[in-house]
Amino acid sequence: MLPQIPRPYVQFISMLLFGAGAITLIMGDNSIPEVRATGIVLCAFSIWFVMMSESVLLSKVQTQMQITLE
Repeated sequence: MLPQIPRPYVQFISMLLFGAGAITLIMGDNSIPEVRATGIVLCAFSIWFVMMSESVLLSKVQTQMQITLE
């Protein structure tokens, strides 16, 4: 399970990773497959990181709502 990281930090890390991936894709040499793959992986990981963080947050909120309703 992912550790509980505050949402602003998750957003900052995600934007940093996505920006690094975009810069790698734009500025990198497109004839080298490893450069393209690195940019794509950075962008994909940034999206995955946000989705997993939001999933943990949603799970926590859902658990609190169930406890409150009982």
